[in-house]
Order: sequence, then structure tokens, then C-alpha cells
Amino acid sequence: MDGGILVGEETLKRGELVCFGNAKIGAITRCYPMEDKYAIKVVGHSAELRGENGAFLYFRREELRRAAPPPQEEPPLKQPRLEAAAPREVETEEPSDRLLGRVKWYSKEKGFGKIVQAQESGEDVFVHRTQMQGGPDGLHARAITEGLQVTFGFTRLADGKLCACDVQVKGLSKVLQELGSEVTGNSKGDLLRRLLLCGLQVGTFQERGFGKASMEDRFIVRTGVEVDSLGGAGRRSTCAFFGVYDGHAGASCSDFVGTSLDRAVFESLRQQRREGSCDLGVRSALLAAYRMTEHNYYQYLNKLEGGAAQAWAIAGSTACSVMFFGPDEESRLRLAVANAGDSRAVLGRTDGRAVRLSDDHTPDVLSERKRIEAAGAGVVLHNGIWRIVLRNGGSTVAGLSVSRGFGDLQYKMPAGVVSAVPDITFRTVDLREDSFIIIATDGVWGPISDADAVRIVSIALREGVGDPPKHAAQQLVQAAHAKDPSDDKTVLVIWFGDTPAPLPGPAVRSSVEPGVSEKAASADIFSEAKESHRERLEATFKNRTPRSSRRTQF
Repeated sequence: MDGGILVGEETLKRGELVCFGNAKIGAITRCYPMEDKYAIKVVGHSAELRGENGAFLYFRREELRRAAPPPQEEPPLKQPRLEAAAPREVETEEPSDRLLGRVKWYSKEKGFGKIVQAQESGEDVFVHRTQMQGGPDGLHARAITEGLQVTFGFTRLADGKLCACDVQVKGLSKVLQELGSEVTGNSKGDLLRRLLLCGLQVGTFQERGFGKASMEDRFIVRTGVEVDSLGGAGRRSTCAFFGVYDGHAGASCSDFVGTSLDRAVFESLRQQRREGSCDLGVRSALLAAYRMTEHNYYQYLNKLEGGAAQAWAIAGSTACSVMFFGPDEESRLRLAVANAGDSRAVLGRTDGRAVRLSDDHTPDVLSERKRIEAAGAGVVLHNGIWRIVLRNGGSTVAGLSVSRGFGDLQYKMPAGVVSAVPDITFRTVDLREDSFIIIATDGVWGPISDADAVRIVSIALREGVGDPPKHAAQQLVQAAHAKDPSDDKTVLVIWFGDTPAPLPGPAVRSSVEPGVSEKAASADIFSEAKESHRERLEATFKNRTPRSSRRTQF
């Protein structure tokens, strides 16, 4: 992963615990993400760290790692959370981020037990209910029992004892179905709320485009946000928000959207009037948030001068947002997808089918082309890519390959050729039939079809390696990058917990022929990519304009 906001070095918030220096633990007291500055107060001390001159001592994001909270503190998943993936553990001697094990014994009454590591040489690991993902009252803590498989990281308690942390029960939703009312209580709504608080498993992975100076993609993961009510539901609802933002002409715009859009959504939800349906309330909040984020971006741009102002003026970003919320009026778990640009969300079902959840916004789409031409601009095919062109005194200037998104001032003033208004769709989540959701930038969807993406992720989740959704995201990025390395690639996988069923040949439309095994089919995808790797590189950098060059001057 390349450094930057919400990438491998995800944004930290005030009050979060971090590791720094020689395994020291402290709390963030002041944070300025745009300036990459964080002040810290060491745990057990009353004052913030200062330098020799008495000024606050600031750390860069790369110098800090998110630490697991000590057991006596309130579990963080009960609060709105902003992160790039699963919480990072305290630095230990363990070589991997996530380990696999099985519960040797666990006392519900006492709230602790032992985990046997999957590695033959691994020792038994102590586990406490406060170190379960979601806290002592979460779904994982209530589902854990002797014999279940779990994944976990490591931390050290206040007394120095090594302890498993961020413990997750594998196949949680299946376990809950088997345990029934013992875990879920009497309310289906209670199960949905707990799923959104701590039951979703999320993995991310990124790869920088070949020859690019920095990663311009950003993403957001925010779970466990509670809203007093949605629309006229008259009950407390729980939400989870995920987004992928594909920046171009620098990361200024994608950085801004990555740190602003989700906050605007929940602020709009909390301020709206309590009337109408849940869907109507969420739609209104998403539209308002996209509008507010676009407005605030230009407000900030107007305060800049010189080169900074120029850089922010030409930068832009797509935004594909996925929001879970529930229970709604009918006690359902609902899903809203808001998309502006050519990043994409795809649902993978347990039977192997791929369901596209968003439509791409590119100049060659008929409805987009009509809107662009009505605004006085043109659409041309340039080096194999459809682009928007502006007219200036009879000459053609500039070219943009995406028709909706944030930023790109030149295309917004005065005609509004490029729009930041998203398309919004809704869907009811069926945990018996729906397995996972993929959100990815166009660097992935260019070389990989929806069906092949679902197949790759399904296989990776069944392999159960370490952190399954992260492993799945990595496999998909690497498959796409092997086929076309020119563009930045970001994949975010949201897994509902059940392992997808093996995929028969005709279950999805792809390049797999009947009779070819799933493993062989997956291998074919990778081998085909490797065989054509050199040819694609030559085509990318010699014979055409790279797909990653969204903006072009003619």
C-alpha cells in the first residue's frame, strides 16, 4: 500500500490509542491529517509530549500505529469508527497481522478462555471477552464457544500478559443461525443492529499504478454509527458506511472527499425531519452530503493561493459509496449505493452470481453524452478512450474520461458539464443468499469482469487464509494489476461471514468453460494475465494513452 489518508496509513482521530517509539502507547490529543501532524499524550501521564523548546511534539502518520484498547476501556466499535481496514494491533514478535486458531475452552460466566493456534509450534493464547471484536456484548463475544475457529491479533494487557485481540468468530452469520434465539434475542432488529455494529468483516488492498509518483485512490470504512431514527421508522437505527474514491490529477480531491463525505452523510441524517420512509431519509441524506462535500471543496479551494490553488483546481475524484442501514419499517437490512463516476460496487451471491449495484458514468454512455452535449461540451474518442472536450474560442481544450465526480473546476464552471450528483439505488440484503460486496476503482474493473471478480473473491474467501476479506481484496487487485498495471487499484471487500459455495462452471458468465475446475479456472485468469503482461505494458505506455490519465490536453 502506498501512504496517504485512509490507505495503509489511515487517518487517526483524537482520543485514539496509538503505538509509537519503543513500543510506547499514547492517545492522540491533536490531529491535523491534511498536514500529517499528530500530538500525543502518553498513557498514565497528564501532559502532552513536548520538545526541548516547550512546543508540542508532533508525529507523522507513518510513525504511529493504531493500538488495541486496554480491556477496561469502552469498546471502540460502540462509537463511530473511521478506518481503512481491521484495527491494527500493538507491535509484537508475531510475523502476520491476523492468526488462525480454534477455541480450546471458553467460560461465558468468567469471560475468558484459551485459543489454540493453527500453527503446530504455536502456544495457547489467552482471550478475554473485552478483546472480542465488538466488545463484551457484541455478536462475536456472544457466539464464541469451544471448538469454533477464530482469527485474531496480539496485544499486551496492562500487566504485560500477551493476549489475543480483535477476535473474530469465522462464519459468524452461520454460527448465529445455528445458535438461534440464544444469541439473537427476541428481535430480528436486534440481530441486524449487532451485525452492523460488529458482524461485518472488511478487507482492503491497494496497488499503485506503474510509474506513478503516488497513490491517488482513497477509501473509507465506518461502522457502528447509530442514528435516532431514519425517516418515520420511529426507532433507533444502525448504519455502516463504506466508500472508494478514485482521484486524478493528484490526491487533493480524493483526500478531501475521503475525510468529508461520510461525516456529511451522518450529519444530514441527524438533522433531517423524521417523516417519510427510511429509504427516503437515506436518499435525501446522501444527495445532501454529495452536494455539501462538493460545495465545501470549492470553499476550501477559494482560500488557497498560487500553486496549491492550481493543484486543487485541476484535481478530481469519483465516489462510490455503500451504506447499510436497519432495521427499517419492515425490520429489514437495507443497502443504499450512491455512485458518481466509474468506480463500481458489485454484489457476490452465495451461488456465485455477480450482481452489479452501480452504473458507470463515462462520456460514451448515451444518457451522459446527451447531458454533456446539452451543456455545450463535446465527446470524442481519443487514443481508444472516450473523453469530454471543452470549447474555448473555437479550439478544443482538455479531455476528461469520467462524466461525474467531485472537483475538476474547469468542467464545473460555468456550465456544469461534469456533475457531482450521484445515482442512488436501494436493495434489501438477504443474508441467506448474499455473501459479499466488492467496491473497487476502475483500475480493477477495466481488466476484470464482474463475474471474474466475484469468482476470484469467492475462491479467496474459501481458502480462509489469515484475514479472509483482506486476502480476497489482495487477490483481486493482483489479478487486475497483472493484466493492466497502468492505473491505481483499490478493492474493498465487505464479507457477511458465510463461506461462498463452490462455483460450478455455468454459474456465472465468464471465460471458464464447462468441466474446468474452479482452481484451474482461477489459475487460468492469472496465467493469461501473466502471459500478456509484457504486451499490455507496451500497449499501455507506447501505443495509447494510459487509462489512468483521466485528464488530457489535446
